[in-house]
Amino acid sequence: SFYPVAAAAERVGGGCASVKNLTPAGAEPHDLELSPGEVDAIQDAAVVFVLGHGFQPAVEKSAGQRDGPTVALLDEIETAGEPDARDPHVWLDPPLYSKLVDVVRRELVRAVPKCRTTFDRNSAAYRSEIASVGRDYANGLRSCDRRTIVTAHEAFGHLAERYDLTQEGIAGVAPDAEPDARRIADLADLVRGRHITTIFTVITNLNGDSPQ
Repeated sequence: SFYPVAAAAERVGGGCASVKNLTPAGAEPHDLELSPGEVDAIQDAAVVFVLGHGFQPAVEKSAGQRDGPTVALLDEIETAGEPDARDPHVWLDPPLYSKLVDVVRRELVRAVPKCRTTFDRNSAAYRSEIASVGRDYANGLRSCDRRTIVTAHEAFGHLAERYDLTQEGIAGVAPDAEPDARRIADLADLVRGRHITTIFTVITNLNGDSPQ
């Protein structure tokens, strides 16, 4: 359905799977609309992976109308004890993303059993890379003087919980939520009071269609 899911399918599938990412580079995944050709591709696929929980309504609606298997990944990943069950951004937390990769492996095995050995090998290699990223995070963040991160919206809850950070979002979990003036003022006070040097945000070009 979009890049983190497609990347998992591509890395696990290797030469045994042809993967189509429905979300073009630079497009806003939440607002994605499908072309007739993409709807046909969804209907014809051996398996469709979506994040689920309304993350991409158009994709989930189309995938829900097909006869073949559709995997809603958030339903398959155990997030009990995580900071916010409403937060769909599991790919930003290496251990949770590794769980997502394992679900992809399981479903590709069901779709193409003859490639099980390839899927198992590729999945193990990719999860090893993800674990390495997790160790880099843990080591790099262990001795931070500042542990508060200010972000455009609250997409980093799982990552913050994993590495003992405090997330302060300008907007909520939904990226299209508009903060009120009081929230902006409170954040300005927090940034000054805690000497926060960086705010993580998203900038679009003048056409509004290319997140950077």
